[in-house]
Amino acid sequence: MELRWHCVAAFSLRLALASWGCVQDAAFAVRYTDVDYRVFSDAALHLWRGESPFLRPTYRYTPLVAVLLLPNAFLLPAFGKLLFSLADVLAGVLIHDIVRRQRTHDPLTCALFWLYCPLPAVLSTRGSCESLVTLLVLTCVWLVQGQRPVLAGLVFGLAVHFKIYPCIYAASLYFALTPGYERRSTGLTLLLRPSRRKVAFAAAAALGFLVPTLGSAWACGGAYVREALLHHVTRKDIRHNFSPFFYPLYLLEARPAPFVAYAGFALQAALVFACSLRVRPLPAALFLQTWLFVSLNKVCTSQYFAWPLCLLPLAWPRGAGRREGAWALAAWAGAQGAWLAAAHALEFGGRHVFAPVSAAALLLFAVHAALAALYARRTLLEEKAD
Repeated sequence: MELRWHCVAAFSLRLALASWGCVQDAAFAVRYTDVDYRVFSDAALHLWRGESPFLRPTYRYTPLVAVLLLPNAFLLPAFGKLLFSLADVLAGVLIHDIVRRQRTHDPLTCALFWLYCPLPAVLSTRGSCESLVTLLVLTCVWLVQGQRPVLAGLVFGLAVHFKIYPCIYAASLYFALTPGYERRSTGLTLLLRPSRRKVAFAAAAALGFLVPTLGSAWACGGAYVREALLHHVTRKDIRHNFSPFFYPLYLLEARPAPFVAYAGFALQAALVFACSLRVRPLPAALFLQTWLFVSLNKVCTSQYFAWPLCLLPLAWPRGAGRREGAWALAAWAGAQGAWLAAAHALEFGGRHVFAPVSAAALLLFAVHAALAALYARRTLLEEKAD
């Protein structure tokens, strides 16, 4: 079956999930729709009335999300879910095109991995806007590989405006515009040396970030700066959290403990930059950076796992077989299952099981670290073989 028909099938699957969500929301105590989607919809309604979207408490996103979801207020409450699902399917199309250029794997197989993967399908139909950021990140990779630095920079800047985390890709994308980048022997001096394409990318990225960010600050004032920018720097989440820092932050909640967050951030920054220097090709560097960043973040929820997942089809090692993939998936799913079981007792059973939840989070972190080490080893071995 051709890609276009798979896209139709994947979008139909998402329509079915969104429809089921309406039933579950009406008939069951546990709602299918993400609480963030209600926040988006309320913010869009405020915007439709000529008010600031930040009048909605807990709206901590770019005003552009509320703008995109304006039809929620006057046309169809599920419009945003349809938009996010469409972005999800378009991401699959981009994965197909990027892998086709790379000539490393079967493009259709890689696209199908994303199109029929349960996680992005559920996230988009529950009303998470992650698919918009995924689409921007993949578009940026596609443009960099196509040697279109200005457009790549604009899209990258917009992606960082939508969600701060893509800023970790800045060095890798900049380095990728270096002649001979694919050779790991290319020195740091050459990677850092400015060129016309690199300067164009950097300038366009600054423009792509600053224009919507300053425009949002001008339109919404200090509320945008506090809620959409500063909140993510100081945010703490001691409940719905896969992070290994979950329990230390919980125990130190009553006392300022910046060293805990700073230690994690310093390690994140060091590993992310090391990946940009040492790991090739570009998709492998981006994937490993994201995986390590998510693993070490002081806040980690289910939707964070979509960040590295969209890059995995582009970065899957050529020599890795199905058995390795199955073992990796089993280890990751097992650790996740242990955390979810403990968290369910905490969230829904009201039991004081913070220590088991913390132990499960540490187990998940250990699995993440082991998988990262295995991936880095295989990637480096393939580079030497080339």
